[in-house]
Amino acid sequence: MSTQLRALDARAQASVDEAQPSTTARAYALETACYAAWCTRHGVPAVPSHPRVLRAYLRELADHGRALEDLPQDRTQPRAPGGPLAYGSIARALGAICRAHVKAGLASPWKDPVVEEMMDTLAREKGVRTRKKRAIELDPLAVIVRVIPRDLRGLRDRSLILTGWWGGARRSEISGARIEHFEPDPEGLRWLIPDSKTDQRGVGQVKPLHHRGDIVCPVDAFRDWMLVSNVREGFIFRTIDKHGNMGTSAITPDSIADRIKHYCGLAGMDPKFYAGHSLRRGYITEHRDKPLPAIMAVTGHKSPSTVIGYIDELNVFDRSASKGTRMIAYVEGDAFGRKTP
Repeated sequence: MSTQLRALDARAQASVDEAQPSTTARAYALETACYAAWCTRHGVPAVPSHPRVLRAYLRELADHGRALEDLPQDRTQPRAPGGPLAYGSIARALGAICRAHVKAGLASPWKDPVVEEMMDTLAREKGVRTRKKRAIELDPLAVIVRVIPRDLRGLRDRSLILTGWWGGARRSEISGARIEHFEPDPEGLRWLIPDSKTDQRGVGQVKPLHHRGDIVCPVDAFRDWMLVSNVREGFIFRTIDKHGNMGTSAITPDSIADRIKHYCGLAGMDPKFYAGHSLRRGYITEHRDKPLPAIMAVTGHKSPSTVIGYIDELNVFDRSASKGTRMIAYVEGDAFGRKTP
């Protein structure tokens, strides 16, 4: 391979890496770092990885989770909760390891019979059903907003929570929101999402934020935050240290989840049942009676089945075909109407 071709290849790979959503990139970096550290501890190479070594790692993740000594000390990495991992988290770890192999010009180990059999075993053991966080619908949202203080941090959090809820947004979209993405409109604000998890090509989507004038109005909360923060360019929702000083970097997706949990606790809701996705899920659940295309126009979903999956399971009886089935009057006798002795 010529020097020029190598340079072109490097540029091509760099452009592919840059196009990957930042949250995905951070998650994959965490997984590959943990696996590399685990392999170093056991004296085996991480790339290329022997299928039986990889099988042993997946087994350990399922039984015990990530070892503390394997976690990177870099605080910019996402948190890695302790304890045994769910099937989805194990699959993400394997996906990151497989991607590292492909980037190195090697075959992905996912389809190796040894690895595939292990994943099938873990799917049976743990099940593949995801544990969804509860939805924050409109009434609980109003309760949460009422407990948020009116200081700098509170005004930021109130704005990001209401912007995220009414935009049916992902944590990464809230974190990545920039001042140039918002445009005034006679009915409120237009929020441009340049790219997202389901828009890897960067076509873009505009989320409408309507002016309501009530306690959960996203436009009023946005204007209040703009007034006190004096943000004129760059990220809108920024870090604030313990002394109340605002930085220039964006609040992280994990921190957004923490703030939501914090206010849920203040509002008398159990924080362990809520997270960043509770906003997006809550918007969908609140508007479950609206046409699916209208919901998808806000959330940016491509598949109706995915939207339906977000609707809170507490409403499973509302969606059941059995609801409203005619009642049977009491009839004395057996199944055939015959009088019993």
